[in-house]
Amino acid sequence: MESIIDIQHLQKHFGSLKVLNDVEFHLNKGEVITIIGSSGSGKSTLLRCINLLEVPDHGAIFYEGKDVLKGEININQHRTHIGMVFQNFNLFNNKNVLENCMLGQIKVLKRSKEEAREKALYYLDKVGMKEFANAGSMQLSGGQKQRVAIARALCMDPKVLLFDEPTSALDPEMVGEVLNVMKDLAKEGLTMIVVTHEMQFAKDVSTRVVFMDQGVIAEQGTPEEIFEHPQTETLQKFLYRYRNQ
Repeated sequence: MESIIDIQHLQKHFGSLKVLNDVEFHLNKGEVITIIGSSGSGKSTLLRCINLLEVPDHGAIFYEGKDVLKGEININQHRTHIGMVFQNFNLFNNKNVLENCMLGQIKVLKRSKEEAREKALYYLDKVGMKEFANAGSMQLSGGQKQRVAIARALCMDPKVLLFDEPTSALDPEMVGEVLNVMKDLAKEGLTMIVVTHEMQFAKDVSTRVVFMDQGVIAEQGTPEEIFEHPQTETLQKFLYRYRNQ
């Protein structure tokens, strides 16, 4: 399998708190990896390091064989290859849905307005939001905002898409509409890393599940290995809590 991202000995501190402790991790083309674990286990920090929103203190992050921490690749360029969908959508409130999806394409990818518009409408249609193209982003529900945020990320033609707890800020009835879009993307072969609390989604969609605990990868494997045959007591307790919520 073709490796896209390879992480070696990653460490990250916030003050005296060690958030990532010697994390080793790789992602192959076409994989959907879900990262699960308790709050504060380092899941979101790992994603933010991959996208260079946080700079690790130590270690290496190779993207297609180049170490992004050594300046072998331009950061803005790197972020077009590795898109990110955030917990709180991060849409521009002063722009409508279509403008939100066009802006990055024009500014970063230097596409013409016509090309950016065409691409934006294509992906808005894909996530079921084309009819809202001219709506202000403030008028949308949480689920609609997140679907627009996914369309916006796809407009940049990323090779990998990172999702940082994309449903945790949503009302329960809106979670399904976002997860369905993500399931469709996974079926189409998009390479994805998803930090999530949605265990059923992790079970259904992942090629590999990574369980983080206290800044380390405590266990990883296929959905069946992780959910049906957890090896460590920590993971067993974590899954027990979820099953009995």
